[in-house]
Amino acid sequence: DFVSAIHTPDGSLRSVTTVVVDITERKSIDKEKEKFVSLVENSSDFIAMSDLDGRLTYINSAGRHMIGLRDDANIGTIDFNDYVAPDCLNSYRTLLIPTVRSAGRWSGEMALVNLTTGNRVETSCSNFLIRDTFGGILGFGTVKRDITDRMRAQQALNLSEERLRLALGAAKLGTWDWDITSGRHHFDARCCEIHGLPEGTELTIDGLYALIDPDDRSAVETAVLTAMDPSSEHIYSAEYRLQMETPEHGQHWVKSIGQPQFDERGNAVRFIGMMQDISERKLAEKVLDRYRHQLETLVEERTAALRETTNSLAQSEERNRLVMEGTQTAIFLSDTQGLCLYANPAALTSLGYTLDELLTLQICDLVDERDRDRLAERRQATILGEHGVGTWHLKHKDGHAVPFELSTLQLPDSRFLAFGLDKTQSLAAEQQLHLAARVFENTYEGILITDADGVIVDVNQAFVNLTGYSREEAVGQTPRLLNSGHHDQAFFATMRRAYTEQGYWQGEIWNRRKDGRTVTHLTT
Repeated sequence: DFVSAIHTPDGSLRSVTTVVVDITERKSIDKEKEKFVSLVENSSDFIAMSDLDGRLTYINSAGRHMIGLRDDANIGTIDFNDYVAPDCLNSYRTLLIPTVRSAGRWSGEMALVNLTTGNRVETSCSNFLIRDTFGGILGFGTVKRDITDRMRAQQALNLSEERLRLALGAAKLGTWDWDITSGRHHFDARCCEIHGLPEGTELTIDGLYALIDPDDRSAVETAVLTAMDPSSEHIYSAEYRLQMETPEHGQHWVKSIGQPQFDERGNAVRFIGMMQDISERKLAEKVLDRYRHQLETLVEERTAALRETTNSLAQSEERNRLVMEGTQTAIFLSDTQGLCLYANPAALTSLGYTLDELLTLQICDLVDERDRDRLAERRQATILGEHGVGTWHLKHKDGHAVPFELSTLQLPDSRFLAFGLDKTQSLAAEQQLHLAARVFENTYEGILITDADGVIVDVNQAFVNLTGYSREEAVGQTPRLLNSGHHDQAFFATMRRAYTEQGYWQGEIWNRRKDGRTVTHLTT
């Protein structure tokens, strides 16, 4: 209310004028303004106004906290150059401000800097013009929301997805997604490549089955249905061939694994999984089988050769009969880092280890110090394709060195294979043979050896001295060379029957020397 007094010329009160103005609307506006100010001040978002030069004219509490302004700070001295991140200033000047001036609004992401801590604050922001009632521009308004945590989470998610993508790429794995409801089967680029399909190809499940070799199709269908059975463990895994071949590996093999997803009624609605081309592995297994067969053949051949040698030694001298008995080929398998992966019983017996003990060792742990310097050179030569054969000394569990004659090669899957014979027995056999040869040559008893047909194959020096016949004259003849005529056929028949049935005959025989003299020899 406004009240005024009206006076006469002499100063006397003449009347009183009262003007009453209805301020209900203004009071309502003031209340709404208070609500708005309270809303703005209590908002968790950065809300601010600035003049046309970018200097702050107002900033709420959340805004002060976001850019590190104290409550008593003079905001009139602060403009966007102070709190916008340096790498965003150019965009702020050349993009944000011109866009707001021309279009009246700009929205996007902008980084700020906390003036107290120096920390970077990522925000999503909306900038707009503030106009008066006549449309004139008063300044700029902005609302910013801190999205730092969200961006960090997104960066972590992106990093995780990138790692997964790299891992899948390194493992050459593809992913597939079967929408059971629509019947569409989506392959990623790797799965399409594996199946020889253009990238982006989508199939029905029947279309996928049609790509599978008919001999494997039924097993794959059974594996899929089993995984979708509510009573199963819902795990799908299958290896199958495709109706296509590659120049490198021939038959194309695929390994596929996956797991179905079910709705609230227990019906399978989606099937997601991964796929890998295992043609190379299957080829390696096939090659390994071939090598295994070759090794078995080689073992048989070497065993046969050793058996033949042993038989020959047994025929030459009974006391050498045990030479080389029990010899077998040893086999060692290691990975590219030199870790022992396998050793056969012959190798384990030779070195005194159990298989579990050997699997904890590196190949270099087995090689004796005298040969260890050769190991790296031999490994490199094997990688280059050189098939090496040589003598290696391996350490027995108790520490002594065991000599082996080993062949080394690298398998198609990069693993290393070594196989050969423990030379311990063969070295002992050689020593025994040398001993037998010395006994054969130096004994005072004459010795002649024949083959199964009775033809003389060797004689010693004592035989030469006793009979007068040289070795060259005796070899190739039969014992009839010494026949003196003193014994009849019954005598020799009795002799043959004795050593056939009992293993030996001993007695006196009248023999004729080369010079014609007849002498008696005690003969076994």
